[in-house]
Amino acid sequence: ELVTLGCHPGFFSRISVLDLSNNSKISSEHFKGLNLSKMTYLRLRLTNVTVPELLNLSLSLNPAHVDFSGLNLGHKNNSMIRTVCRLLMNSLTEMQRMIIQQNDIRYLQRGLFFNCTNLTDSLDLSFNRLGRVGCLEFLEGQYRLQTITVEHNLLSELTSCKTPPFYRLTELSYRYNRILKVNA
Repeated sequence: ELVTLGCHPGFFSRISVLDLSNNSKISSEHFKGLNLSKMTYLRLRLTNVTVPELLNLSLSLNPAHVDFSGLNLGHKNNSMIRTVCRLLMNSLTEMQRMIIQQNDIRYLQRGLFFNCTNLTDSLDLSFNRLGRVGCLEFLEGQYRLQTITVEHNLLSELTSCKTPPFYRLTELSYRYNRILKVNA
C-alpha cells in the first residue's frame, strides 16, 4: 500500500490519467503543491482524501477531471455533496460528466445539485444505497444532462412524474436495482 507521494512537485506534470484507488494512507495533504495541470482523469476511490481539501490544495487540478467515487460524499446528510458543488461552482468549471459511485448515498434532497456547476453530459450515482429517486427533484437546474445512471442501488419503485423537462436526456438507466413497481 502506498503511504506517501513524496516526490518532486513536477513528477505528475505530464501524467494525464492517475488512479490511486484503494490506498487508504493517501490523504489530500499529499497533493499539496503537485502540478496536476495535465490530469484528465483522477481516481482516488477508497483513499483518505477529502474532496474540499483536495480542491483547495491542488490549485492546478481541474475539478472536472476528478472521479468522486468512493470519497465519502454520502455522509452528513448530503452536506459534503453541497460543499463539493459550491467549490465546483466557485471554480467556474463546467463538467461534462460527474461520477459519484460508491459513496453510501442513501437519499438525495430536492435541489441538491441546483447550486452545482453545469453538468452537460452525464451523472453516475451507481453503487450507492439509494432507495428512491422520486421525480429527479435533486437535479433541479441541471436540465442539460444527457445521461443519468442510477444502477446497483436499492430502488424498488419508479414514479410517474410531471417535472421540468430534461430536453437533452437520452439515456436513463436503473439497471440492477430491485424495482417491483412502476407507477403510471
